[in-house]
Amino acid sequence: MDYLQLSQYDAAAAPMFDAFSTLADTGRYTAEKPRWDLNEQNKNGSFGEALMEKFKMKKEDDIPDAEFSEIIWRGVTGKPMPAPRYSIFSRKMLSAEHY
Repeated sequence: MDYLQLSQYDAAAAPMFDAFSTLADTGRYTAEKPRWDLNEQNKNGSFGEALMEKFKMKKEDDIPDAEFSEIIWRGVTGKPMPAPRYSIFSRKMLSAEHY
């Protein structure tokens, strides 16, 4: 793994050492049933419908990131998307002396 390629999100993430084991768990599992309809689609007139029709979705990352994020955010929460934060540290993590 090339550690020089890590993003700010990787750098701030909790280590995953406890997520792995040296022994394989070969026991059976029971898949959970979906909690919502997996075939549900957005209703006509949903926020961003007109923009989504204009976007060229044939190639990944070929649409405006901020507009696409706003459509997803509003579709999930029903509220306007908050301004993005461009730091791995939130205001709560910084002490009062940094303001």
